[in-house]
Amino acid sequence: MPDAMKEDIRKEKSNQFFLDNVPYFPAVDKEADAINHAYLASSVRLTEEVNQDILDPTQYSIQQAKLRTEEDHRMKLAEEKKQGVRGRIN
Repeated sequence: MPDAMKEDIRKEKSNQFFLDNVPYFPAVDKEADAINHAYLASSVRLTEEVNQDILDPTQYSIQQAKLRTEEDHRMKLAEEKKQGVRGRIN
């Protein structure tokens, strides 16, 4: 069967399908079903401020604290290894 004939059959079947199965979209009542723009325009009021920047220069940033913790852990492991070696030597 030639491709042109296949395409014609496909178009005919598709058109018939859409005629037999009309989509149903219920009517929208803009007053009852629409978004209340006044509600969206109101801002969220919180009792306390969140996500405050840390301005104290003596405080570590999150990244610095993580790096410092990792370094402290490595130093602790190294110190334990040294103590083990010192114990075997003694």
